[in-house]
Amino acid sequence: MIHEKIELHVPGSADYAAMYTYFLDLSKEVPIEKRPTVIVCPGGAYAFTSDREAEPIAMRFNAIGMNAVVVRYSVAPARFPTALLEVATAVKYVREEGVKYGCDPEKVFTIGFSAGGHLAASYGNFWSRPFVAEAMNCPSELLRRTARSSHIRSSRPARSPTTIPSRTFSVSSTSSKKRISRSKTSSRKIPRPRSSGTPSRMTASRSKTP
Repeated sequence: MIHEKIELHVPGSADYAAMYTYFLDLSKEVPIEKRPTVIVCPGGAYAFTSDREAEPIAMRFNAIGMNAVVVRYSVAPARFPTALLEVATAVKYVREEGVKYGCDPEKVFTIGFSAGGHLAASYGNFWSRPFVAEAMNCPSELLRRTARSSHIRSSRPARSPTTIPSRTFSVSSTSSKKRISRSKTSSRKIPRPRSSGTPSRMTASRSKTP
């Protein structure tokens, strides 16, 4: 794995602002030349970046065959658009430099949690704005993120979402075998409500004939 720390320097960046790469090695055993890359934005209410939503998320994407970049963006007292431009720097890096590490430039995604989710969604709205391209000194197309999540594919076989385990019970006897199937829904009868004027028991009286 190619794991590097790359400092981020945009107007307003804090000293700790950096991105961490989690690029899988090119292997002869796994003939994959280009991999999708996910840029991870941890949460933390814009007061810090959570460790729980950083490396563990990147490793999870590595486990299904994808590259990842964790952005430790600047938080308070940093203000907009500092963190946004730091994410743009990560996208630009993946497209310009990540190709030699097996990153597919046509499949660059952003994901975030809590405040990081707000940042990732904001980048989806602002990446094409002129002020972002001017700050990055590059055309807006280089900062584009892949919009369709259907491009993310796992190397594991997917289970059909419509597959429901059957609830079947078998009863065997010496003479014959019977198969009984039960559905999840219950067939209990719902008692009908009684009216307030109707007595609980109905008694019939027989009139005497004269």
